[in-house]
Amino acid sequence: MNLENQKVRQLLKEIRVGNPDTVHMKYKEIYDTYSRLIFYVSYEILRIRQDAEEVVNDTFISFFNSINDIDETKNIKYWLVTTAKNKAIDIKRRMNSRSLINDTDILDIDSFASPITHEYDIFKEIQRYLSEDEYAVIIYRFIYNMSFHNIAKHLDANIGTVTSRYSRAIKKLISLFNAEEAKK
Repeated sequence: MNLENQKVRQLLKEIRVGNPDTVHMKYKEIYDTYSRLIFYVSYEILRIRQDAEEVVNDTFISFFNSINDIDETKNIKYWLVTTAKNKAIDIKRRMNSRSLINDTDILDIDSFASPITHEYDIFKEIQRYLSEDEYAVIIYRFIYNMSFHNIAKHLDANIGTVTSRYSRAIKKLISLFNAEEAKK
């Protein structure tokens, strides 16, 4: 067993029975020990800095939430790397399964069959077909031109949740537009 692993195991024991005033410092010490490694593993899978940073944060949140369930006799580094790798793969899968549609194609007013003439009316029409959460993502994405990462921060949601809402909303809008087109 290497010195680094021994130290982390000792920190785990101290956190579990430790003084609440020093627990934060012990958590930070574990974070400082492994966060760069976790970032590297995540970035190698995702190739997007913000997503890799989110995986680092999610991994340590999972770690700290599971602190009492983690067997300190096992390799903590392995637990963290495996968790990060799985989270990164999940994000990659969600990103790959998203519909590959150009944002500008979605709101092409000329292809919209309804006789709506003002942007306000278009968004009111769209709002009727989407949930409040889906509509918020669409507004932030198209009106404010925000990235999914920034939308997630703004809504205090996971990036996977935001991309799922976006994908669901896009599918609903495509169905709406196709139905309108079929009426022509």
